Formats: sequence, structure tokens, C-alpha cells
Amino acid sequence: MRRIKKSNPPKELIKFILHDNPKCWEDLIFSKNYPNLHEDCLNQLWEEQHGLCGYTELPLHRNRNLHIDHFRKQSLFKSPNDIFNWDNLIGAMYFLFFGADSKDAKGKELDYSKLINPTEDEPHDFFTYMNNGSIIARRGLSKQDNERAEYTIEVFNLNHQSLIDKRKNAIMYASNYMKCNMNVGDIVASMSNIGLVSVLEYTCNTYSE
Repeated sequence: MRRIKKSNPPKELIKFILHDNPKCWEDLIFSKNYPNLHEDCLNQLWEEQHGLCGYTELPLHRNRNLHIDHFRKQSLFKSPNDIFNWDNLIGAMYFLFFGADSKDAKGKELDYSKLINPTEDEPHDFFTYMNNGSIIARRGLSKQDNERAEYTIEVFNLNHQSLIDKRKNAIMYASNYMKCNMNVGDIVASMSNIGLVSVLEYTCNTYSE
């Protein structure tokens, strides 16, 4: 997970909210006055997240696995102020076992006060990446922050085996590049097809032969 620096909402989204007085997300998807608005939102989320899923950092493909996730679930936060709040919208990938889908499956049991929000918190301060590909709470956290880190890993199922395997491979390749004296920026650029930028940066910054 990586900090998302939110930009200003799309201008058409502001107009839509002011003029159409929407009540639910479907009003946006099926808007006759703003037929391209949903696509515009998808594109802007993709750009501000640099093409990475807001929860897993796996690559997002605009026409295949990208969808708009409400960090605070629509069925629980039903006010239009929450539903159309740009800071509550995160580009995420479809996958039943981790990420946005795993979060939403918690339903009313989810404690948002404990969940790390990548648009408000700095995830880098909470996590450490192990050589075996797993993600754990960073050493030295306060009791409260340690609980938040572990809760976030659980809620988003960030230690799903497929994610562990992808991180393990990323760490292995990044370590090999470091042996060739490549710098962090070049390594991240050369491995852009796998995403996982935080994993790559962490591996390079803590690398030792």
C-alpha cells in the first residue's frame, strides 16, 4: 500500500453534483447529462495513482481490471457527501480474495478507525516487507499503530499467497539488479510492469550483500 496524493476532483464531477443533485452512485454511472463522467473519473484515478491499485500496488489496466472503490463503503455511508467525495474514491482492481473486495466483504464488522487509509495516512510508516514476500507491521510502532497495521493487512488480505509470491519475485529481481549497481529509480522503471513500487523501493533501500 502506498500514499495516494489526491488531486482536485474532475470538473465534470463538480458540475454533476451541483446540477444533477445525485443520490446514489448509479446516478453517476447512468448520467445522461454527463455520459463520460464515469470514464473521466476512472482515468483521473489511474493517473493520480500512477497506474497502481490503491491497496495492493498491482498494475491497473483501464479496460480490464480497474474499478472505482469507495474506501468507506456506500452501503454503510449513504450520504451523497460521502458517496461523491473524491477523497473517498480509490482506483482498485477486481479480485475476490484481496484488496477492495476483501475489505467490502467485512461489511458492518469493519472498524474504519483502525483501517489505514492511503489517502490520509502514510502506509510506508506502518509496514515492512520480508524476503519471503510477506508484509508485516513495522518494528517500533506504538501499540495502537501496530494494531492498525495488522488490522489493515488482515482486512485487505495483503498476505494472500498470490501477493506473497509476487512480492517475493519482485524482491529477488530487485536484489539482483542492486548487485549490478543499478539505482532505485532505474530498477522501479525497468520493473514497471509488475507495480509493487513500495516493495521495490524498500528492497533497494535496505539492500546489503
